[in-house]
Amino acid sequence: ITEEDAMNRKMERESTDEIASALLQYGIYGENSKYLRRMSAKEVSKITSDDMMTALSQLKKQPFSIHYSGNLSADDIIIMMKTMDLNPVETNDEFPKILPTKEYTENTILFLNDSKALQSKIYFYVQGEVLDEKQMANQNAFNQYFGTGMSSIVFQEIREFRSMAYSAYAVSRTGLTKKEKSKFLAFVGTQSDKTIEAISVMTGLINDMPMKKQRMQGVKDYLLQSLLTSSPAKRDVTETVESWKLFGYKEDPRAMQYDVYKDLDFNNIVDFYKQNIKGRPMLITIVGNKKKIDMKELEKYGKIVEVKQKNILN
Repeated sequence: ITEEDAMNRKMERESTDEIASALLQYGIYGENSKYLRRMSAKEVSKITSDDMMTALSQLKKQPFSIHYSGNLSADDIIIMMKTMDLNPVETNDEFPKILPTKEYTENTILFLNDSKALQSKIYFYVQGEVLDEKQMANQNAFNQYFGTGMSSIVFQEIREFRSMAYSAYAVSRTGLTKKEKSKFLAFVGTQSDKTIEAISVMTGLINDMPMKKQRMQGVKDYLLQSLLTSSPAKRDVTETVESWKLFGYKEDPRAMQYDVYKDLDFNNIVDFYKQNIKGRPMLITIVGNKKKIDMKELEKYGKIVEVKQKNILN
């Protein structure tokens, strides 16, 4: 296991995609990044069998939920679980635990220099507000209009019309519970010499979303059609229901979503954009070759903070 972990860590340090992901995590969560909270390779190498047994004993005391799909009866499942010696202890700890995020009061750029990089990996992050059920439905409409799918604003403006990126998307997401603030995330992967141009176009779209009302019917049709094909697979039903409960839903939210989508108009998308994205401080993270990027020009888009790989990868 130690050799496998060491190899994975080595590959991670050489992967621009992984480094870009770690830089984004660091930008959003700081020291709470999953790449920093984990044990180091050296710490992993010192783990003993006793450590593993202690960890297993502690795990058996944690609250848990059981998901089962099959032919066994509920009584059979209860008997099976009793043989596993699980003794959860009641706790006031929040589940799932919500990690605190870093707050930005001005546009900030985290830059990690990779002298071997032929392409720049660029993420854009904006923290929004906590969303209620209807706002989450409007969030889906915004995503379809702005940043996901081949007819979205981002795809057409960056890839189709300008051909400046091999990959580009934008999406607003909720967390695991209804208590988390929404997070807008966009990405552009482009040649090093097109870095500034890509940032200029993407920030322009984020700060001043194009208003193309004629696309509304296509967005509406897609969302209504998606409800007909969005039922979870049989073995995923229980986990899907549990995720709904974490958001406070007491029934299948698709019924509510249908009502929202049926009466959807372009103002719903615009309002969501203005309330959660437009004019808010933006975090931009870049992994790229500094020699091929005009750093002076980059300063126009935010305060530059240079980060080293050792700061973001444990």
